Amino acid sequence: MNQNKIVYIGSGLAIAIVLFIGGILIGRFAIPRPSNTIDISTETKHSEEEYITIWNNFKQQFLDSISAHEIESNLRDYAQQTHLAGTDDDRLEAESIAGKWRGHGLDVTIHPYDVLLSYPDPIQPNIVSIFDPNNNLIFQSNGSESIFSEDDKSLPFHKIVRPFLAYTTNGTVRSQKLFYVNYCTMDDFRFLETVLNKDELNNSIIICRYGKIFRGNKINIAEKYGIIGVILYSDPIDVVPSSNISNLTYPNSIYMPEMGQQRGSALTLSGDPLTVHYPAKDYMFRTPIDNNPHLPKIVAQQIGYKEAREILTRMTGTSVISNWTGGFHQVRYVYGGFLSDNLSIQISSYNTLQIRRIHNVIGTITGHIEPDRYVLIGAHFDAWNFGALDDGSGTAVNHELARVFGSLMKSNWKPRRSLMFCAWAAEEYGIVGSVEFVEEYAKILGSRVVSYINMDNIVKDRYVLIGAHFDAWNFGALDDGSGTAVNHELARVFGSLMKSNWKPRRSLMFCAWAAEEYGIVGSVEFVEEYAKILGSRVVSYLNMDVIVEGTELMFMEMSPLLYDFSIEISKQVKAPYTNETIYEQWIRHNNGEKDVGKKFFTMGLSASSDYAGFNQIAASSNLAMIYKNQTIIKNIGTYPLYHTQYETFRLVKEFIDPEFQTHQAIARVIGLAAFTLTDIDLLPFNPERYHQALVDLLTLTKSVAPQSINFTSLQNAIDQFKNAATQFNYRIQTTLDKSNPIQVRIVNDQLMQVERAFQNPLGNSIEQSTLKHTIYAPSRTNRYNARGFPTITDAIEDRNITNIQQQISIVTYFIHSAITVLQSPNKIQSIL
Repeated sequence: MNQNKIVYIGSGLAIAIVLFIGGILIGRFAIPRPSNTIDISTETKHSEEEYITIWNNFKQQFLDSISAHEIESNLRDYAQQTHLAGTDDDRLEAESIAGKWRGHGLDVTIHPYDVLLSYPDPIQPNIVSIFDPNNNLIFQSNGSESIFSEDDKSLPFHKIVRPFLAYTTNGTVRSQKLFYVNYCTMDDFRFLETVLNKDELNNSIIICRYGKIFRGNKINIAEKYGIIGVILYSDPIDVVPSSNISNLTYPNSIYMPEMGQQRGSALTLSGDPLTVHYPAKDYMFRTPIDNNPHLPKIVAQQIGYKEAREILTRMTGTSVISNWTGGFHQVRYVYGGFLSDNLSIQISSYNTLQIRRIHNVIGTITGHIEPDRYVLIGAHFDAWNFGALDDGSGTAVNHELARVFGSLMKSNWKPRRSLMFCAWAAEEYGIVGSVEFVEEYAKILGSRVVSYINMDNIVKDRYVLIGAHFDAWNFGALDDGSGTAVNHELARVFGSLMKSNWKPRRSLMFCAWAAEEYGIVGSVEFVEEYAKILGSRVVSYLNMDVIVEGTELMFMEMSPLLYDFSIEISKQVKAPYTNETIYEQWIRHNNGEKDVGKKFFTMGLSASSDYAGFNQIAASSNLAMIYKNQTIIKNIGTYPLYHTQYETFRLVKEFIDPEFQTHQAIARVIGLAAFTLTDIDLLPFNPERYHQALVDLLTLTKSVAPQSINFTSLQNAIDQFKNAATQFNYRIQTTLDKSNPIQVRIVNDQLMQVERAFQNPLGNSIEQSTLKHTIYAPSRTNRYNARGFPTITDAIEDRNITNIQQQISIVTYFIHSAITVLQSPNKIQSIL
């Protein structure tokens, strides 16, 4: 997974289908009534009770049609090949996705982009070496991962991509100085400055462990300190459950073996680095590669922890503090300095930069009443290798959703809004495909996208998008084989629904994103290209990117507007391997408390997947989800075999989700979310939840700010937002004529514009101009996490009082903008 030019669209979240909310929910968020367009004949008149019965029948048909067997089959097929973005296999996968979705009855288009990608040398591996004073070789890394006898011998291991860090520069660097910098966070570097002189880091090489923050930020921070080379490794304390390593790692478990190495992109923005803000079309000017400000300038390479041990034992210096100590026994972790015995360390990298063509795949079910409003379900289909988890899981679910929705259409289901299934390219390289798409179609997406999940004839154009990326660094059975498998199943099920004459109110798009692994390239390019239409039409994006890491609990990332909607969906879907609903499971793990959001929901989405473009460019209200285990090790933030060649179908089938019940549950959640968002007449967005999120963010921000900072204007704006949201909901409940399509359309447009009101068209800063959401966006030093009030908190870290006050005033303005959106549309009122 990757993130940061920060576009919108989330990738492999196939955790999707059950978001529907059948029955009567509390207040208007109970989905007041289904669209009156789901009957076989639009001329046929039905009573309210008949409409509800018809809608519930379609809902139940949808839920019953989601097949764990189909998802398993999708994932098995996906993880038989490698999925590196920009390759022939990647192109063939895009064509295969398009063919499958057409077979389910979807209207399919392919969107190509020519983007800058990075590849290791096919013959010469990148290596780390140690030399003695006479230039004799003392140690050399292997430059590859081990293949085990238990692995499926039919897999094309000859196509595996050797470990490398995409976009890092090629060349050879050598130094006698080597420092250990823990996780290479900004705090780690600042602490190291208290131990030694900052100048000592100049022209040195550092070694640090994966975890805590995005790998690209580690390299970027090191570059600012004058470092000439970075060595990354996964420390045993983060990827192995105990010191007794034998028989506890792959191929006997989910934990990383001693030569395991996490691939990934080092790009710290999302999308194509040569065409920032614009789609990578043939007519677009490209910034020269030389001195490109977005590309890393130093050499970097990962190694296995067996090899890291060889290096750490040759370091000298003072012992580190306790929380810098890793999991090696009989190894003294030191800050470093000169290597022992006058040794020198060398990194040799043979990476190349190449402009390659990637292909996003979009499958649409056109809305019957509001075809110009889109709900999107997306997953990227690229992976570093086999990608069974990242993002095979999302792609497999994406296919199943397309199948089932296609079946609904054959049963005469007609959705109110358009539903789009998105298969994004080049996500792993930097969220490239989805961002390019949003950039290209930003204007229509900004006004038409209702929501993105990361998996009316009166007015045309509202879309619902479902997406997963289909590339992988290796086989990708988890990333993103899981998302790809579910993506396929969703396409199958929705295709089946169409054959039953189902017609959605809004258009439904299935998206298969390319080149996600390189940095969310495919989806970003798509968003860049269509930024104008996506910005106006997308209702919501539902993302599927590594939707299954475990089977214990489901966690969600979302816009606060979707909080209540997500709760109600969770009540409708059975949790895997239990007789509980997902909501009941949450309550049980929350000591019986019903307020489950604080523990299982994350407000705001980061830039780590294909929802990035939709968050930051199209500014739609989006949703992503994942099943994981609570017992996974702490600091890495993901599964231990992330982006290794061991992400195979065998890993998923034997160790993670043997009966594929977890994939099935996620498909139901995402699918029901899409089903509801496309068909419900009044969008289930609650602006009062955004007020509570703003209150929480202000409390947190004040706790880290200097006492002299004046937050009065921001506090007043948040209070005024509460009043506006409360009055808005009251007007809906008391005065809205839901039988009047114009009134319903006006209210829905107001709800869609709340998220968009927080978007700064100038970007959050000069160095982060692709990040535009003023409430939630990544910080400068970690693109993995969404930070609340990002510009204010970045200014607080800089201790720049003037800039802090300036950023507070800017955020206050955008909250005022959201208030005006919620006001009665018949006049423009001044906010004091």
